[in-house]
Amino acid sequence: MKVPKRVRVWLVLFFVGVLAGVFLKPSGNSSLSCAGVVGILLAIVSCLALFSIALVTAFRAIVRGLTLRLAFSYFLIGIVPIPLLAALLFAGAYIVAHQLVATRVHAAAVALAEQELATDPDLPGFRIDAAGRITQSDVPWLAIDSDASWARSLAGPRPVLEGERAWMAVPAGGRIRLVLMTDPEKIWAGRISAATGYDVFIEAATSQEKPNGLTLHFDDERMNKESAKAPVSPRKTPPPVSRKTPPPLSRETRIGAPATAPSSPEASKPGSSGVLDSRWVGAVYVDRAAASFER
Repeated sequence: MKVPKRVRVWLVLFFVGVLAGVFLKPSGNSSLSCAGVVGILLAIVSCLALFSIALVTAFRAIVRGLTLRLAFSYFLIGIVPIPLLAALLFAGAYIVAHQLVATRVHAAAVALAEQELATDPDLPGFRIDAAGRITQSDVPWLAIDSDASWARSLAGPRPVLEGERAWMAVPAGGRIRLVLMTDPEKIWAGRISAATGYDVFIEAATSQEKPNGLTLHFDDERMNKESAKAPVSPRKTPPPVSRKTPPPLSRETRIGAPATAPSSPEASKPGSSGVLDSRWVGAVYVDRAAASFER
């Protein structure tokens, strides 16, 4: 490390003053001469100057290092949390949007099932007695005198599965009406889409409860073939698709809204595109079936 010039000058003056004070004495006298006194004063002043330079240098080194540390601390405290908080807010908003969309779609399905009772008097259904045995049935997969005790606890519309087909069982006085949700033409999904403004699909699946959660099983091969096709929307209806599901462990009905903002006249115009017109939120509502039957 190179010693600054001013430090070298003050060091030379300090040593000159010390030497003058030591050697410039009158012969035979222990008192200092005038030149010796000047030398001692020069040494004292040089010492004070060197001490001041040392204090200033140490202060600058400490402040510079502290400034860098403070700047780095301010960066960690003030800058780094911003993208982390933004990511946390985005994840939380996505979860909330998922819950809102899924709940809205499910509520629309339940409301439409209840409205169907008043608009379609020819809906199939069945009756049960006080013991939960079927006394009258309009569908072949619910045999007369078979056990349907699950229907006694129905307080509102609930899904019932018949193979890969999902029905909505709606209590109506002394009868249980059945509304087919997974019709081949996907009319029911289209009605939910028209009521909510979201693209909607409905399908049956099997589930298995594990210690770490719930696992749903779908026909992945069929879903891969349909990945290029858009689900039912309020504007168009895709061709019918047949479904096959694995043997049931526990049966579920999955109602999904695969991420479109509500449609608008501007969105349907050719060439219209934007963030709000793209698919950005997907929601799935899984409802355990009240009962499951094999076809």
